[in-house]
Amino acid sequence: MAGYYNRGDPTKKYVEHTSVPEPAGLEVGPAPVDILPEVVPPPPPRDKEQSKIVYDGDGAFDERPRGILITRQRLILAIIITIVIVIGAVVGSVVGVLTHKNSTKGVTLSPPPAANATSSGKVRNDSSIAVTGWRHDNDYSIRLFYQDGDDYLRISSLESTEGEIWSTGTKFVKAKRNTPIAASCSNISVYDPSKNFMEVHVFYLDENSTLQEFIFKNGDPAGRTGPLNSHNIRAASDSQLASYWPSVAFQNSDNSISEVRYNCSTATTDCWTRRDLGINGSGPSTSLAEVPMHTDLKGLFLYYQREDEELVNYQWSRATDDWSVQQFAQPIPKGSSVAVVATPRNETTQLLNLFVLWQDKSGAMQVSARKATGWVPPKTNGAFALAANNTDIACLTPYSSPDTPLQVGPEVIRCFYMGRAGRMRQAQWGSRGWKDLGIIVNVSADDLV
Repeated sequence: MAGYYNRGDPTKKYVEHTSVPEPAGLEVGPAPVDILPEVVPPPPPRDKEQSKIVYDGDGAFDERPRGILITRQRLILAIIITIVIVIGAVVGSVVGVLTHKNSTKGVTLSPPPAANATSSGKVRNDSSIAVTGWRHDNDYSIRLFYQDGDDYLRISSLESTEGEIWSTGTKFVKAKRNTPIAASCSNISVYDPSKNFMEVHVFYLDENSTLQEFIFKNGDPAGRTGPLNSHNIRAASDSQLASYWPSVAFQNSDNSISEVRYNCSTATTDCWTRRDLGINGSGPSTSLAEVPMHTDLKGLFLYYQREDEELVNYQWSRATDDWSVQQFAQPIPKGSSVAVVATPRNETTQLLNLFVLWQDKSGAMQVSARKATGWVPPKTNGAFALAANNTDIACLTPYSSPDTPLQVGPEVIRCFYMGRAGRMRQAQWGSRGWKDLGIIVNVSADDLV
């Protein structure tokens, strides 16, 4: 019996062979090669075109290319084919350029789409946001406005009777790209006692920075243009807008701030009246926000960033029809978006708690609050931790009037802002503070994860 170490198969360290008996009467010669022990396994067969195989000496084959055998005739053929391909590519390019020049004569080429344009009518990353709403008994309605990637304004609705479900945004008018948007609502019974339904008014700028109005009756998805359009009021090209019915505030090209007010006591066919407020903003694109002063709309607060870059509140009194500066003054970054929301303190007072929101230089959302004890210093809140830098902010204070005061209840007190990657988010105020309600899926980018 003989044995040997087989390097060709590491799993079989030792192989035994039994001697083969020699047949009688025959001359014994050298043993055939195929029955001798194999010290190195023979390489697999290959033709001349295959890469050379290298044996790594450890029981396995390594197919690393070590060269390719090319005949002289094949080399010459490859060179000829390469030359033909290059000549064909050059000729094709020349013909293509000449054809393109001839086909585009007299044609206006469209500019590339905006970098953050979205498909399917979803919200632009840099869109302005506006919101309004009202209560009816124990239920509520909310209307949310934004601009899509094709510059159309869209409206999304939520009815509490159907649950926390936002409708897909419906487009209704094309506006100036990056237009500011403001919205408010009114009960038509204030102006016509024979009728009783809600109207939603949305305000924006057209391509000429002219102030525009679009009106939706409750339950009417189509809407119509409003009478404000005929006034041809030009705002600054970078003006912001703010509205709480019956006022709309805007900025002029000289940085002064004006309002238009719906007041049918002075007219019968067109109730819009313009008034300059005698105040100046901090510069172009001054932050603006409006909320009621009391639960029964005894006046309005207009928050704006004045020339010293402090955010202040300017008060309009229904009793005197005058404007005056109030106590709030808070330094904020120049050009920062601002939103304000008002909610009743309790059921026995007409006074309101106010929340003022803005972004600091680091992108963190700051919240200042005025409660019964006065103004609370600003602080961050986790409900707004996912806000995108330079997002617009819109907060919902429900409709109110002398006959329809604000009601106590947290469900409708909300703020809206852009989160990351085209996702609009909402946060709600309640008895335990601010709560993140997450993404509004039907108006946000499709690539949700």
